[in-house]
Amino acid sequence: MPQLQVIVPQLNKRSFPVEDTADKSNITGVVFNGFRFQGIAQQTNSSGTWFQDVNGSFYWGGGVTILPEIARLVPENAQQHIDNLFNGQKLTGKIDYNFLLNTNSEIKQTNGKGITVAIVDHPISKDKDLKFKNAIIRPIDVDHPASDHATFIAGLIAGVSDIAGIATDVTIVELPIRDENGFPQTDLIKKSIDFINSFNGPMIVNISQQLPNQFKDDITSIKNKIIVASAGKDNELQNQELIFPALLPNVIAVGCISNDFLNLNSTAPFNNRLDFVLPDLNYASYSMNDNKVSSDSGDSFASAVVTGTIALLFSAGKINDTLSNAREELMKISQQYKDKTNFNFLNPIIPVI
Repeated sequence: MPQLQVIVPQLNKRSFPVEDTADKSNITGVVFNGFRFQGIAQQTNSSGTWFQDVNGSFYWGGGVTILPEIARLVPENAQQHIDNLFNGQKLTGKIDYNFLLNTNSEIKQTNGKGITVAIVDHPISKDKDLKFKNAIIRPIDVDHPASDHATFIAGLIAGVSDIAGIATDVTIVELPIRDENGFPQTDLIKKSIDFINSFNGPMIVNISQQLPNQFKDDITSIKNKIIVASAGKDNELQNQELIFPALLPNVIAVGCISNDFLNLNSTAPFNNRLDFVLPDLNYASYSMNDNKVSSDSGDSFASAVVTGTIALLFSAGKINDTLSNAREELMKISQQYKDKTNFNFLNPIIPVI
């Protein structure tokens, strides 16, 4: 059966087809324009064709369109694909992280051109062997980083040497909030926020660090920028509050879950502020060690994948600088999490791991 997409502003979910769509007696929920689902059966009555999804819900055919089949070169096992190219010590081939994305080639081929990504994190390594297409902008002066955390993220987003990031044409802005010894500094956070507010043009802000709550008003007041923040992993996503700033309403909150956790908690409730979650893959990217590439996992890097994906959509003209528009377009390339009543599962990988 085909994959279908809602094409009307909103469409009712029903427990069974009705002869008259004005009948509201069996409505079980509502979905919105752009929502996608996999049809498993269809029925026809006097009101038209009805499509049934994997949960048994029915949707009126006049409100959906059948999507064409898209050929996708996605490895059956994403983790195995990465591991085949990096054995933990050295690369045996170039890793192009575009393989993760469930979107068409026209969007991928924009490479994020014209988009700026600010990485709010540690400083990025100045090692000359770490290659990016565009020079990194460094408006805040901090010496060599104490961690390769931001360097790893930058590689996933925009690397071009050995590691091909998701959006290789973006311009990276280094906004360090930790000093050369790895300690967070209030003045660096203030300077980073000031730079974001002063920047003119499309910008995506990637925050993979927990920030002090005292900056709530400052971050909430940021306008015309798309902010992506890591929200935690596994059971952290079930806490009453997500970490700051992922809990803020003007932030796209991204978490990750391990396969073990998913198998044990397939219907566990997650914090309803969470926007998207990815599998917890063990990525390979740039580091500061002699090998120049290392592996790591966690929600920080899931956020980097989402940031890179937004850059492609932005560059392709699919989204503007409004948060709701970004969420809507991400939804179109997302799959549903097992428990469909909680939140959307941004999983560009089939199967999960």
